[in-house]
Amino acid sequence: MATGRGLRTIGALLAVVGLTAGTLAAAPNHRSLTLVVAGSPAAPVVASTPSTPAATARPTPVRVPTHVARASIDQARSQLPFAGHSTAAVAAAWTRARSRYPSGPTWAGTPDRHIDCLHLKCIALTFDDGPGAQTTDGLLEILAREHVRATFMVIGRNVAADPGPTIRAAWDGHEIGMHTWAHQALPGRSLDQIAADLSRTSAVITHYTGVVPNLVRPPYGAIDVPTAKLIPYPLILWSVDPDDWRDQNSDLVYQRVTSAGRPGSIVLMHDIYPTTVAAVPRIIDFYKQQHYTFVTVSELYQSKLRAHQMYHGRVDEVARARAKDKAEHRHRKPWVDPELRTAPAPDAPAAQGEPAEESAAAEPPADDTGTVTATAPPDDTVATAPPSPPPGEPAPGEDGLSERPPYPPPAQPRRGPVDGPDSAS
Repeated sequence: MATGRGLRTIGALLAVVGLTAGTLAAAPNHRSLTLVVAGSPAAPVVASTPSTPAATARPTPVRVPTHVARASIDQARSQLPFAGHSTAAVAAAWTRARSRYPSGPTWAGTPDRHIDCLHLKCIALTFDDGPGAQTTDGLLEILAREHVRATFMVIGRNVAADPGPTIRAAWDGHEIGMHTWAHQALPGRSLDQIAADLSRTSAVITHYTGVVPNLVRPPYGAIDVPTAKLIPYPLILWSVDPDDWRDQNSDLVYQRVTSAGRPGSIVLMHDIYPTTVAAVPRIIDFYKQQHYTFVTVSELYQSKLRAHQMYHGRVDEVARARAKDKAEHRHRKPWVDPELRTAPAPDAPAAQGEPAEESAAAEPPADDTGTVTATAPPDDTVATAPPSPPPGEPAPGEDGLSERPPYPPPAQPRRGPVDGPDSAS
């Protein structure tokens, strides 16, 4: 016989592991307990209890972990490993999916830049739903001209249809993440469906770029804890959303991004809208004037992202670190891109009212293009300037690409433009 207190303890323990206690007999004359599995139409399972005299009956002690007893039922269910799937089942599902969509030869990705975004003013621009056939190329031109790196969360079928922009984005040093194959929400899908979707997207990205994507952005930002347990990737959300997909107004996009951005923010935008691309140069100029550094998402977190975790930015964490630096009177020097350290700094114009400095006699003159031509050297030879570029071609640096050193090639040669994983059924 079990007492009423013992029955309540058993019912609480069964609710934690996903079972619902049905009809529990509290009277001492009842000799059976009826347990009904939640959501199952099967017949109830009857567990018989031995009939013993009331004088000799002793309740069986049931030990409930302290952290489970204190947590609510919903919290306990969310803490179950992989939403009811065992670790072995999740690993097996991803192995099957990746064997169906192999990635092939890969390389490490973008060059590593050591930026302390915990103490400096960093911001991460992210672009979803691309690549856009008419817009992404123009956006890449802007980012190359401004020496800005961003993160592109691409849709797998868009990459398969037009891989060119994604190839250039990876080659220019931008980070590539996954936005699923067809922009379908993740919650409510089975483990095998999620694994096949993301493995297929990863395979087509790697097939064309040679880069293995390590980030996932859930479509619509829809994600919950049980679904996150099924995805062995960091889940990147955002802290600034200008709603550029709804309004499609460049001025509104600029105002919302510049008013809400903080050090450590992740900005959500979409590179498939021309109005968003048109607002990007103004957004970059604004944050450059505020001495921000544009980083990828992995650089923002200093490559310390963990699988199954959701990330919304580091605004609060950075604010605490910067407040501590201010209290301790620490001054952090702004980070300078090594690619720009060798570029000559532009001459600052003289302030109004200040007399212009007289040019020294020994200083050589400069022509209209800014090229310095030396005067007669001691050996009576004349040093000539390099030839100007032919008409119609941009001068070095004007296209934003020629003065940038090439990024390291893949460790292994990439495959040719054969039919990608999209052809697999």
